[in-house]
Amino acid sequence: AGSADELCAFYVREAVLDHPSMIQERIIGPGTAVFALFDRDRPLALFSHRRLREKPPSGGVSVLSESIPLDEEMVEASVRLLSAIGWTGVAMVEFKRDRIDGRPKLMEINGRFWGSLQLAIDCGVDFPALLIDYMLGNKPRKTIRDYTIGHRLKWLLGTFDHLLIRMFNRDERLNLPLGLPSRAGSFIDFLKICEKDTTFDVADTKDIMPFLWELREYVRHLM
Repeated sequence: AGSADELCAFYVREAVLDHPSMIQERIIGPGTAVFALFDRDRPLALFSHRRLREKPPSGGVSVLSESIPLDEEMVEASVRLLSAIGWTGVAMVEFKRDRIDGRPKLMEINGRFWGSLQLAIDCGVDFPALLIDYMLGNKPRKTIRDYTIGHRLKWLLGTFDHLLIRMFNRDERLNLPLGLPSRAGSFIDFLKICEKDTTFDVADTKDIMPFLWELREYVRHLM
């Protein structure tokens, strides 16, 4: 809903809204996150990325992401939240950076490994190995905060899905966020399969079998 009148019209028109509901402001802006290995009241390792392309394009799972420097405001908020519940293990604290005021706004906390985990590993923060060490009682002496900035992770089949959604749907129907390229621009972006400082999630020439399995399943679901 773009206005109070439009919101009221939804409640008159949609029968499902006869039931109790929750109204949330839609935050327009890039998705960013802080990833952490946490030990009750302090982070043992930290990493951050932003989403460059998502599926669906209006906002969803990351199909192209990029490592970014830690934002201290996001880190502080994440530490306060996780410390308050005495969290142990890995967690993803997800934000959107509001285009209106530039502030990061909390979206959710995922207390598990995240879909773009490989990006952190490629950038030098091996969260699975760190978690195993932590469970064995081996903690880093100081918080790990250093990693490669500006590296990208691409999910090849996910970027293809993103392209299909853009090509076969009108932009108005997709409710796209600001700043996305046109459909022609999306097609050109997809053709840039191998880019500098970019690695692939799943597709790995050193171990191609996971990608072949994923490709087989992808084709099977299309039939």
